[in-house]
Amino acid sequence: MTKNIHIHKIYTRSGDEGNTDIIGEKNKISKADLQIEVYGSTDELIAVVGLTLSLMEQHRKKFCNEIEFEEVINWLRCIQNNLFDIGSILATSPNTRQKKVFSKEKVVFLEKAIDSLQPKLTPLTSFVLAGGHILNSQFHICRTVCRRVERLIIRFHENQKLDAGLVAYINRLSDLFFALARWVSCVLKEKEILWIPGK
Repeated sequence: MTKNIHIHKIYTRSGDEGNTDIIGEKNKISKADLQIEVYGSTDELIAVVGLTLSLMEQHRKKFCNEIEFEEVINWLRCIQNNLFDIGSILATSPNTRQKKVFSKEKVVFLEKAIDSLQPKLTPLTSFVLAGGHILNSQFHICRTVCRRVERLIIRFHENQKLDAGLVAYINRLSDLFFALARWVSCVLKEKEILWIPGK
């Protein structure tokens, strides 16, 4: 069930001194706190996925398999929503956060998505570099931002225990972005750029 949220003002001036509120906590915390950085970086990843969706739509006509294209679009929209759920969990105080569980079924969903892409990809003979097509590069940007979010989440997890499903989801999500970067090159018949050591 969708909750109705009413946002009346864009600015409140309440954070002008460098502090902000978190859910379930009466006292403000510094915007430089790790907790703010971790959910702020998750928000950044949501935006990066949004840009990827826009780029996918711009290149829609280049995809021969409309059903497969729509499936990936739906994955990305679902991922954005899941990341917003994660951001809301990360933006809460420890006591409030303990009541929120991130379903491990969402991790399984990512694994099934990766498994469905794998047969379409050629075996790797070297590490790959971003490039060849803008969508390949964009999915690699998703992957690297996701890895940064994961590093922050692990640091935060070491101090304030997070749900195991949430930690696993972020780890698996970067794997999916890697697979999608390769999938785009495959379906658009763009040559993958391989790393050549010492070149």
